[in-house]
Amino acid sequence: MITEEIKMLRNLPFLEGAGPDVVERLAEGVIERSFQPGQAICQEGSTGREMYLIVEGLVEVIKGRGVEQMLLARRGRGDLFGEMGLIEARPRFVTIRALKPTCLLQFSEHNLRSVLAQQPLLLERIIRVVIPSDAK
Repeated sequence: MITEEIKMLRNLPFLEGAGPDVVERLAEGVIERSFQPGQAICQEGSTGREMYLIVEGLVEVIKGRGVEQMLLARRGRGDLFGEMGLIEARPRFVTIRALKPTCLLQFSEHNLRSVLAQQPLLLERIIRVVIPSDAK
């Protein structure tokens, strides 16, 4: 993995304070994926147990289909998405689609669980990132 990508991992809020060994173990299990503009990364209603980090590019977060599509947000470099699929085994709430050529790091449930088994405090940090304190 490129040093720049490892730096991005170290800057993730849920990895704050984690040792270099934790970051390296996570880095070993990631898959680099590329998407072209218009290509769906995650589809609303599908199941997924992965989380993604945007290394480069821009994606849109869309709710609904066809004429009822609503743009909820745009996400770019350094942003995470898909984390709810790791916490809850439910269908995806939204569609994520590339707006520009986009490079992502994909974290599998298996990879994250193995790291969390050795670093249980990371789970608490992930929950804090996913669920803002004013929503609890």
